[in-house]
Amino acid sequence: LAIGSLSLLGGYWQQSVRVQQGAMAVLALVILKVFLVDMASIEGLMRALSFIGLGLCLVALGGLFQWLKQRQWAA
Repeated sequence: LAIGSLSLLGGYWQQSVRVQQGAMAVLALVILKVFLVDMASIEGLMRALSFIGLGLCLVALGGLFQWLKQRQWAA
């Protein structure tokens, strides 16, 4: 998740669409892995906390994505 997020930020700063697309692919793979593999092996409260934590990370990343897009259009 950290590598994908940093790659996405780097793609925006370099204005490289290919890097951004690659970073989005990495993030998609991370999300799939978390839902299909990691969530299957935990139960109860830890599953709920992990789901909430992943959701908060994705919301923060989406907010950052929107902020960068607005900043890019303003420049």
